[in-house]
Amino acid sequence: MSIPKVDGRKAWLDENEQHAHSFLATMMRVEDKRKLSPAEINLKQISASYIYLYELTKQSGLLDNPDELIEFLNETIH
Repeated sequence: MSIPKVDGRKAWLDENEQHAHSFLATMMRVEDKRKLSPAEINLKQISASYIYLYELTKQSGLLDNPDELIEFLNETIH
């Protein structure tokens, strides 16, 4: 039985998408209770931008083609 592998780029980007969603949800809850600071507003916008751009990347298939230069990023799934 072979051990499954996943593209490390996709695993890393997926993990960061989860962090961005979590942070964005937190900022939206905080925003309901008080006004966000300028730094919090910027971070909220960065998180939303990441989610949006990553979704566009997935839809365009940009990560579907393997990149030989970063072949070493394939990770073993445990």
